[in-house]
Amino acid sequence: MADNARTRFLKLLSCIQHGSVDINAPKVLVTDLDRMMYACAIDDDTYNDELVVYTVSGAVPYSAGWLSLTADGQALTPSKGVLYIVASAGDYKDKIYRWTGTSYLLLGGGAQTFIVTVTKDEQTTVAIVDQLAQAVTNSAKFGDTLTITATAAENYHIKTLKVNGADFTSGESIIVTGHITIEAESAIDTYDLEIDATGCTVEVKVGEDIITAGTDAVSHGQTLTITATADEGKTLTTLTVNGDPFTSGQTHSVADDVVIVAVAE
Repeated sequence: MADNARTRFLKLLSCIQHGSVDINAPKVLVTDLDRMMYACAIDDDTYNDELVVYTVSGAVPYSAGWLSLTADGQALTPSKGVLYIVASAGDYKDKIYRWTGTSYLLLGGGAQTFIVTVTKDEQTTVAIVDQLAQAVTNSAKFGDTLTITATAAENYHIKTLKVNGADFTSGESIIVTGHITIEAESAIDTYDLEIDATGCTVEVKVGEDIITAGTDAVSHGQTLTITATADEGKTLTTLTVNGDPFTSGQTHSVADDVVIVAVAE
């Protein structure tokens, strides 16, 4: 479509914001808008066309299906080298976008905002702050630096933390270039079970399940039933759990590693 005053102004604004035109340059350098605008290039693309478009209701912002040529039409097929100027009311109105091949990139009229989605369980807290130490909840701007920290509840630990599907280390930062998905999951703490039995056998159960020392881990808060049985002809003389005297057949609540010592003579 042909240039008009609005699109020319927006193109000039885009070039100024991206350093292609010096805002303090002599007026003679910016009066010939046709020449200056079509020479303005970002990422080696020269813009030679522009389209007034509309956002598609329900489409993911900046995705391939986001824009339409008509207010209630089907999504257009985006092309490189074209300026898409949004006419729809709302946050995107009068802003300029360019198709990168994977998403639309804002070129002028404000900072591009991307969606931040967090999926986590009840035992996990995810904190996100930007470069100004401001909390981020459901959106972030292009170019922001986000520090992402996942914290597990007491007696839990972070099992999984992924950002955009890739493993991520809690406390590290990323730069926003698109939509962000964060997945975090915690798992209950587990401990080792060690049994030192002389002249006897020791059985450890959780409910009806037998726990094998050196093979099975025990979890925080589990209730262990510990039974020591002396070998034939012997009498149980010592039974301790983590150094404390223990009565065979009683229960122990797990809070750390469990060491059982039993002696029959």
